[in-house]
Amino acid sequence: MKSDPSSPQHKPGELLARLRQQAAVADLGQRALAGESLDSLMDQVVRSVARTLDVDLCKILERLAGGDFVLRAGVGWHEGLLGKAKVDGDRGSQAGFTLFSEGPVIVEDLEVEDRFYSPKLLADHQVVSGISVIVAGKEKPFGVLGAHCRKRRRFTPDDSNFLQAVANVLAAAIDRKRSEEAVKASEERYRDLFENAIDVIYTHDMDGCFTSLNSAGEELSGYSRSEILRMNIYQVLVPERRKEVRRLLRVEFPVKRLIAAELEILTKDGRRLSLEANVRLLEQNGKLVGVEGVARDVTGRKKLEEQLRQSQKMQAVGQLAGGVAHDFNNLLTVIIGNAEILLERGGREDRSLREVEEIRNTGLRAASLTRQLLAFSRKQVMQIRALDLNSVVARVEGMLRRVIGEDVRLETSLDPALPPVQTDPVHLEQVLVNLAVNARDAMPRGGKLMIETSSVELDADSPTGIRPGRYVVLLVRDTGIGIEPAILPRIFEPFFTTKEQGQGNGLGLSTVYGIVQQSGAFVRVATELGKGTTFRIYFRPAESPLPLAFPPPDTDENSEKGSETILVVEDEESVRSFVARTLEDRGYTVLAAKDGAGALELFREQKDAIRLVLTDVVMPDMSGPDLVEALLKRRRGVKVLYMSGHSDGTILRHGARDAGSELLQKPFGRRPLLTKVRKVLDSEGEG
Repeated sequence: MKSDPSSPQHKPGELLARLRQQAAVADLGQRALAGESLDSLMDQVVRSVARTLDVDLCKILERLAGGDFVLRAGVGWHEGLLGKAKVDGDRGSQAGFTLFSEGPVIVEDLEVEDRFYSPKLLADHQVVSGISVIVAGKEKPFGVLGAHCRKRRRFTPDDSNFLQAVANVLAAAIDRKRSEEAVKASEERYRDLFENAIDVIYTHDMDGCFTSLNSAGEELSGYSRSEILRMNIYQVLVPERRKEVRRLLRVEFPVKRLIAAELEILTKDGRRLSLEANVRLLEQNGKLVGVEGVARDVTGRKKLEEQLRQSQKMQAVGQLAGGVAHDFNNLLTVIIGNAEILLERGGREDRSLREVEEIRNTGLRAASLTRQLLAFSRKQVMQIRALDLNSVVARVEGMLRRVIGEDVRLETSLDPALPPVQTDPVHLEQVLVNLAVNARDAMPRGGKLMIETSSVELDADSPTGIRPGRYVVLLVRDTGIGIEPAILPRIFEPFFTTKEQGQGNGLGLSTVYGIVQQSGAFVRVATELGKGTTFRIYFRPAESPLPLAFPPPDTDENSEKGSETILVVEDEESVRSFVARTLEDRGYTVLAAKDGAGALELFREQKDAIRLVLTDVVMPDMSGPDLVEALLKRRRGVKVLYMSGHSDGTILRHGARDAGSELLQKPFGRRPLLTKVRKVLDSEGEG
C-alpha cells in the first residue's frame, strides 16, 4: 500500500477497502508469527483473500519438483480437488506465465487473453477474470497465489498490492517453517545418532563437569544419565590418568583443538576399561565452553594386543632357548657318556669314581634343564596320545600330596563324563607337579590346593580370548598370596622368579607354558592378592585315540652287545668319538664320518658290510635324511637310526620323522644308545 489512505484524492469507498486489506494483511502476519501450521495459515490466506477482495475463487498453487503445480489450498473449487488438481507449469499457462513475470498478472477477460492459455481448472469453474502473484522463496519460488471471478472484473493496483503483500507474508511464513523443520530434523537426526550410536558420546565443560552422555555411555559406564550429570570426568578416570587429562585440557587443547586420546575409566561396578576417544573443543562466540568426545571401548582389543606381544616375546625367547638347549645336548651327550665309560672301567676301590659319578649326575640334572627349556620353547619331542585327564590326575595325586606338604590340603573334583584329551601323559604330570610346587610356595602358612576337571563350551563372547568350541578344562587353584599385577605378564618367562636365590630356577611356569602350547592347549591365569591364584588349561577333546608317538626304549641288558658294522655320521667330533667308542666296546665295527661326503665314500667302499646307519639329523652341507636318501639309492633296505639334539619341529622339517624311522634324542648315555641300536638292528626288515 504505497498511498496514504487519508489522502484526499481517495474516495471513502476506496479508503475503506484499503483499510480492510491492511487489516487482513496484519491479521495474517500475526497468525504467521504465532507459529500457526502452514496448512492452517494457507487456509486462512485463501479465505481472507476471497473475503477481502470479494472474489468467487482463491487458490494457492505449490510448484512441484517436476515443474507443474498442485492445488495446495483454495476456496470456491469443486470438492476433492485440493491436494490433487494439477496445473501445467510451462510458460504458456497462467500460473507458469506468472512465475516469469516481474509483477502481478491481471486478466480482465480470459476469452480474449492472448498471453497464455486458460488452464482446464479455470475453464471448468467458468473463470472470467483474475489476478495472480508469485509466492517467493529463499532458493526458488514456492508457487502462485491467485484470486478469480466468474464475472468480468477490472482489478485495481490496490488489489494487486494487497495480494502481493499477502503472498509475501505467506512466503516469509513458509521459509521460517521450513527452516524450523530443517533445524528440527537436524536435531532429531543428531539425537538419533547420539542415542543410537554404538560409541560413547559425551560432553563436559572446561572444568570437567559432564553436560551430556548418550545411551552407549550409560551402558558402558554403568552410571545413569542423571548420575553422570552430577559427576566430573576425573571421578570416572583411573587415578593414574587424571594428571594426563588435566594437562591435555590445559596445554594441548588450546593449541590442537582436536585430539585423539587414550583413556582408562572405572565403571560403576569397579571394572577398568580402555577407551579410544576423538575429542574436540566446543566454542561459543569465540570462547571455549566445553569438550565433546566420541569414545570406543577397546579393552578387548588391548587385551588381545597384549597377548600377541606376550606371545611374540615368548616365541622369541623360546627360539633362543631351543637353540641353547640343542648346543647343550651335544655337550651333555659327551659329558654323561664319558662319565659312564669311566664308571664302568673303574674299580670298586677307585676313589675318583665319586667325583666321576658327581659329574654324571650333574650332567643328568643339566639334561633335565635342557628338557625344561625345550618344553618352554614348545620344541620338545612329545609323545602325543589320547588320554583320560582324570586318570592322570588320579595317578599323580599321591605324589602331589608329598610335594605340597602336610599343611596344604589337596582337594579334587573330577568330572566323570570328560572326553579324552590329546597330550603327552608324562609332560602333563610335569605340568601338575610344577603348578602344585608353585601353589605350595604361594602358601607358606598352609592353605588349600584344588584340582578340578570339567567340560565347557566357549562362545565368541568368552573373555578368555580363545576361539569358540568345546574344551576340557584342567583347573588348579590355590588360596595363597596371589600374584602382583605388575609381574603377572612375566610369570611364564624362563628364569623369571620372585623367589630368593637358590630356591628356584624360574623354569617351573615357563615349562608349563611350553608343554601347554605344544599340546595345542591354552592356559589362562586369574589372581587376586591375598586370595589366591587360579590356572585354567583348556584342552581340545581328542577326535580319536592316538598311539604313543615314540615308544619307550627297551632296557634289556642282554640286547646291548653286537658284532655288526655301523656307519656313524656326526659333525660334532666329541659326540662322534663317544658314540664310536661305546659301540666298539660292545663288539660292533664302527665306520665314522664327520659329514655326508665322507659317509658316502665309506658306504661306497663297504656298502655290503654296513648293517646300520646312525646319523645326526642336522649337519652342514647335507642333512641326515638327505644322506639316507642317497645311500638308499645305492643299496635298498639298509637300516637307519637318527640322533638329534634339535627340536621336534626341526627334525620334522628335515624329514627325519617319516613313518618307520627311529630317533635317539640327545643327550643320551651309553645304555639308551646301545639299547636303541640293538632294537633297530633286531627289527624286522632288511639290514
